[in-house]
Amino acid sequence: MKKLLFVTTLSMIAAACGRLDNGSSLKGVDAAEPPDFERDGIALAIPDTDRAEFSMPLESTGLVGGLSIAIRITHTYIGDLVVTLLDPTGAAVTLHNREGGSTQNIDKIYGSGGAAINQDAVMLHEVNGTWKLRIDDQAGDDVGTLDYVKLTILKV
Repeated sequence: MKKLLFVTTLSMIAAACGRLDNGSSLKGVDAAEPPDFERDGIALAIPDTDRAEFSMPLESTGLVGGLSIAIRITHTYIGDLVVTLLDPTGAAVTLHNREGGSTQNIDKIYGSGGAAINQDAVMLHEVNGTWKLRIDDQAGDDVGTLDYVKLTILKV
């Protein structure tokens, strides 16, 4: 009963804000809205069969009402990769989960204006703190780099 009440309350808040559709997907980020974090030229190595993490400190007030994240990863076999966004509490949103097989490189927007992702884990969490992008290479023989990240959080 408590879980149903929480989900219903979350859906009502999201609908009232006009930012979410069907309780979980963003309607859209205003193109003029500045990103909370953006960095190009990162060149963070993604070691073979290992993990790379990139920290994004945010100094912002408010609660998460939705998000958009653009990433650019150079990698010779994206089917090796699991890419996860973690909020300051450690709650995780999976962006990429070993899809794409032998395709090279990820240059993609997730969330608003891009590929659908389940954002429920971070909804209504505090925005302020250090967010992380975690990249796990789960197979041998291919390596890569994280080159670009742009994170925009819609606040409620």
